[in-house]
Amino acid sequence: MKTSYYSLLFTVVVLASVFVNKSILSRSETPAAVLEQSRPASFNQAVAVSSFLGKETVNQRTVLADLNSAAAPIKKSGAQPPWIEAAAALAVDLDNGFKFFGFNSDKRWPIASLTKLMTALIAEEKIGLKKNIIVSQKAIATEGGAGGLESGGSYLAKDLIKAMMAVSSNDAAAALAEFYGDENLIEEMNGKAEALGMNQTRFFNPSGLSVLNQSTANDLQKLAGFILANKPEIFAISREPKNSIYEINSKKRIDLVNINKFSGQPDFIGGKTGFLEEAQQNLLSIFRFNNRNILIIILGSKKDRFEETLKIFNWIKQTYY
Repeated sequence: MKTSYYSLLFTVVVLASVFVNKSILSRSETPAAVLEQSRPASFNQAVAVSSFLGKETVNQRTVLADLNSAAAPIKKSGAQPPWIEAAAALAVDLDNGFKFFGFNSDKRWPIASLTKLMTALIAEEKIGLKKNIIVSQKAIATEGGAGGLESGGSYLAKDLIKAMMAVSSNDAAAALAEFYGDENLIEEMNGKAEALGMNQTRFFNPSGLSVLNQSTANDLQKLAGFILANKPEIFAISREPKNSIYEINSKKRIDLVNINKFSGQPDFIGGKTGFLEEAQQNLLSIFRFNNRNILIIILGSKKDRFEETLKIFNWIKQTYY
C-alpha cells in the first residue's frame, strides 16, 4: 500500500517536471528579432520568413539580435524582410552595430569600384589633399576613363578623389597610384584593411578593375564605419549631385555629374557604386534615419542595386523606430 503511494507520488512529480520544462522551452524558442538570414544557394528557392524561430536548417540560418543594449532600435511591426536578388546583403546601424537584415554577409565577393573607398582613404592619409599630381598617358589609358582628365594635366589630389567618388574615375585612381607608387599604395591599402580587422579582404589594384579585389559585407562595414568617423568628407563628396574639379595650369574646369542615384537626397549620407561583369552590381550606401547612420550593402545584384537598397531601407523605416 505504502509502495503504491510512493510510486504514484513519484509519477506525479515527474509529469509536473516535464510540463514545466516544456513550458519554459516553448517560451525560449520565440525570437526577439531576426538578425541574419543565410540565403539558399539558388535564387529561386524562397526563404520561408514566417518560419524564423531561431533554429538552423540546411537552407537558412537565423541568429537572434542582442536587444540588451539601450541603443538598439525598437521593432514596431512584424513586416517581413524583403526578398533581395543578390549574392550578399547587409543592413546595419553603424552607431551601435545592430544588424537589421543580412544574408551571406561573410561571403567573399569581387567588390569592383567599392575598392575606391579604400583608395580615397589611403590617398588622404598618405598623400594629402593638396599635392599636385600629373596624370600620365598610362593613367588616361586605364579602362573606363571617366572624369575628363587630360594626359599631362596637373590636378590636386583632392580633385582626383572627387573624380573617384563622384564618377568612379579609374584614371584618377591610377594617377594617385602612380604618384605614390603602385606597389606602395596597394601595400598601404592591404595594411589598412588588416588594421581594421578586414580579415577577408584583399586588394590588388586601386580602381577595382581586378576581380581579385575581394571583400565581404561585414568587412566593408568596418571600412565604411571608419571612414564615416574619421574622414566623413569622402562620403560627403558622393552626396553632391554635381561637383567640379580644375586642371591647375590651364584653370580648365571639369564638371562632374554624380552617377549615384541617391545623391542629393536629404537622408543620403554617402556611398559608392561598383560594377564588373564578374561581380554584377555592387552598392554601399549610408542613410540617416531616426538619428541613426544606417549602412546598406548590396553585393552581386542581378537586378537594380538602387531598387534593392531601397527595398531594405523602406522595410527598416516601416519596421523599426
